[in-house]
Amino acid sequence: DHKKILESIDALQVAVRDGINKEEVKKFLDFTQSFAEPHHHKEENVLFPKLEEKGIPREGGPIGMMLLDHETKRGFVKNLREALENNDEGKIKENALAIINLMRDHIYKEDNILYPCAEDVLTEVEMNEMGAKCSEIKN
Repeated sequence: DHKKILESIDALQVAVRDGINKEEVKKFLDFTQSFAEPHHHKEENVLFPKLEEKGIPREGGPIGMMLLDHETKRGFVKNLREALENNDEGKIKENALAIINLMRDHIYKEDNILYPCAEDVLTEVEMNEMGAKCSEIKN
């Protein structure tokens, strides 16, 4: 999932680098709704609760940070959508760049902190069970 999300973030960066390509921004917003948001739901509804069961705290730990990032991104996405509807190129660029920076950092933290932590505390059987539950959540 992260590879696809990073590809969409790269495309968004190109879309706002030299002027605003509104069609590409719209494609990013559609992708976020149809793919990235279900990815976040998989984490929020499957992975994070399982990690909490294993003793990894929500507050003051990596789970809390990931949840905060998800909510922050949702706010930027809402603002980006509104800016696009209002044809406000300054706000489009501002929110797009905020999403790009946040999500690159977020994915780095998941790949290098949260997921290795999960691998340390979850058994292979638990990971397979979670994989089955995640496949039920649509992309």
